[in-house]
Amino acid sequence: MKKLYTSILKKITTWLEHFIQKGDNIRKKILSTFLLLIISIIALISIINITTLNVVLLDELDHKERIMKKDLIVKGTTLTRSMAIFSRNAIAGSAFSFLDDLITDTIKNDKEIFSGILMNDKFFAMVNIQKTKDGIIKNNMVDLSNKISTKFQTINTITNFESRKNNENIIEIISPIYMLEQQKWGYLILGLTTKYYEAEIAKEKNNTKTTILTIIIVNIGLLILFILISIGGSSFISKQITYPIDELTKSVKKFGKRNLSERTKVVSKDEVGILASNFNNMAEAINIYSDKMESLVEVRTGELNNAYKELNQTYEKLIEKDDIIFKDLLVSKRIQENILPDEIDRLDDCKICVRYHPMTEVGGDFYDIFKLPSGIIRIFLADATGHGVQAALVTMLIKSEFDKVKMSIDKPNKLLEELNNSFLTNYKSLTVFFSCIVLDIDLKNQRIQYCSAGHPTQFLISSSIINLPSLGKLIGIIEDIEYKMIKIECTATDKLMLFTDGLTEQFNKNNEEFGEERIIKIINEKSNESICTIIDSIINDMNAFISDSEKNDDVTVIGIEHLNDNKA
Repeated sequence: MKKLYTSILKKITTWLEHFIQKGDNIRKKILSTFLLLIISIIALISIINITTLNVVLLDELDHKERIMKKDLIVKGTTLTRSMAIFSRNAIAGSAFSFLDDLITDTIKNDKEIFSGILMNDKFFAMVNIQKTKDGIIKNNMVDLSNKISTKFQTINTITNFESRKNNENIIEIISPIYMLEQQKWGYLILGLTTKYYEAEIAKEKNNTKTTILTIIIVNIGLLILFILISIGGSSFISKQITYPIDELTKSVKKFGKRNLSERTKVVSKDEVGILASNFNNMAEAINIYSDKMESLVEVRTGELNNAYKELNQTYEKLIEKDDIIFKDLLVSKRIQENILPDEIDRLDDCKICVRYHPMTEVGGDFYDIFKLPSGIIRIFLADATGHGVQAALVTMLIKSEFDKVKMSIDKPNKLLEELNNSFLTNYKSLTVFFSCIVLDIDLKNQRIQYCSAGHPTQFLISSSIINLPSLGKLIGIIEDIEYKMIKIECTATDKLMLFTDGLTEQFNKNNEEFGEERIIKIINEKSNESICTIIDSIINDMNAFISDSEKNDDVTVIGIEHLNDNKA
């Protein structure tokens, strides 16, 4: 259509050039020259505007398409990362049916999610779900090693690939799933279709073409209308040209020097007279516009001042709300501090060292240290999933249920079995998970016994470091689960170090984990020091390791040693 428009303009211009060459009086020459100039300007402006509009609109659509694609990737990455973190806990409890339901619901509820695969590092798919035009198709428990590229083995962080399936462009978000000690269990893959935003972009491109076509037609119509009006006015061209042009020239020069009150004399009724009159009208319009601009600037200034005042008021309200939230967090912090045991540095012949550092004002770690009627010292340490206020509320539930059984059950494993069942009975709908350890110290018989549910490996520091590994699954996953208990002989020189996974799972700006190896190294270097010195050295080293990076989990460390061997 733009070629047709250019062709019409070219034919009109050729006719005007011929009219000028064959004109037998100055009136025709002036009129034709004026028309040729105006048509050329209009043609140039029209072509430039149409071309620019076309480029701008297409660039905007391309930019919008990139943004929509980026938003889709960000959405998929965020969802995949969240589901991968959640999957780690569920995998630990072998809750694959739960993950099947979770992935199925996610695909059903989000039209852009095309597929979901949960497979181990041998490429065996525990969950394999795909959306088709006929509905959701599941192909679980299938070996995908022949279909999956070996490049998956090199994927250590969340990654995305583009592919084409069933005549659709698919973006696959791949997240490795790590269990304890950063051991890669497998992968979670979510496939997202791009057909929805591609359809929207295609529709907008068609609308853009229609808009440009309409603009071209309007320009052609205006051009033809202008030519007809100009030709119709040729009968009013005046015979006297020179004098009115001179007067007009003088007025134009004065007006050009910002004398906005200057007006030219209209001494004729011909084209030059009309031009002079138009000049006067234009000058008057500019003068009025100049006055209006000053008023408009004043009005706009007032509006900006009002907007600024409203912005300040809004900002003050936000500050006030932020202050309320901060005060609420402080109250929550004091409440959580009250559910923790009072600060204690010794119990019988034991030196107690506790370091509690929540990630925010409140945290998801809980501990209790007390003495049983039999004289045994019992230590309980728990770590709720999540962070912040949500995790802090879970610690309230943990304390409530633990207080019911902590004094009445002698064996740590039986205590955890009762605690697990009570949580599943009372809070099953909340999907509450947490790791914990119960450790009893029998000073009289120089023996410890413990049971750990999904908790990180703890350390007994003797002549060497003795690992106290987890003996069962997280609390709150499977009902009526049986936990094992381990008894270990110890001496008066031994030390105990219990901690939550926030101590090892801190990352620096290079995404490197602090890890268990650094802790063991410090313990070996300072094994002859007091337990408090060892713990403080580890925490100081962790803080130096993460430097300016923010902590990503709560940190709780409890140390115990016999007072006869205390060097601090």
